[in-house]
Amino acid sequence: MNPVDSIKRFGENALTLATRLKGLGYHLGDLPEKPGYWYEPVFCSASRQEREDAVRQIEVRVGPLPLDLRAFYVELGGVSLLGFHPEWPEPQELDPFSIAPLAGDWLGHHLNNLDEWAYEMRQDGVPAFIELAPDALHKGNISGGPPYSVSFPQDSEQQTILDLGGERLSLIDYLRRSCKWGGFPGLEAAPELAQRLPLTLLCQGLLEI
Repeated sequence: MNPVDSIKRFGENALTLATRLKGLGYHLGDLPEKPGYWYEPVFCSASRQEREDAVRQIEVRVGPLPLDLRAFYVELGGVSLLGFHPEWPEPQELDPFSIAPLAGDWLGHHLNNLDEWAYEMRQDGVPAFIELAPDALHKGNISGGPPYSVSFPQDSEQQTILDLGGERLSLIDYLRRSCKWGGFPGLEAAPELAQRLPLTLLCQGLLEI
């Protein structure tokens, strides 16, 4: 399957998961006693033209993006399933899926970081990177490690490799893992917790990516 089709299918799955999660009482965007803590919407609200322009701004700084990452940012922009359910494991255990958008305040943040890198760190051999999401602990509002990220340069003809708190995983495999566990890729490391979620219902009929 080509990267664009995989990304589009993930987008459909993410919409299905968000709808099902909300129907099950999952508080999208909230943390206990902190409504709206995660201010980004479930799906990026920027237009396709704005998303394409954002990708071009990033590519001016780091070179051509791999096809799958470029497709993610152009087709979806960003997706966030951050939140909590009062009867399910804690967010830091579930590690809900999130990739921040190339839009709005996030785009400015990404561009500022890349410009700072070019000015201060490039000559020292430090790789450029884009922050993707808080690490698992920060998703539960607990002080943790550095954010999940993607570093550059990467081969534009190969799959994107992400840094997920020290684990290196391709973007497509991360999307597949997230669908496998109903939007909560952290369950890969703690499958016993899945018994506390209606995983069959969440995953029913999701598209193969």
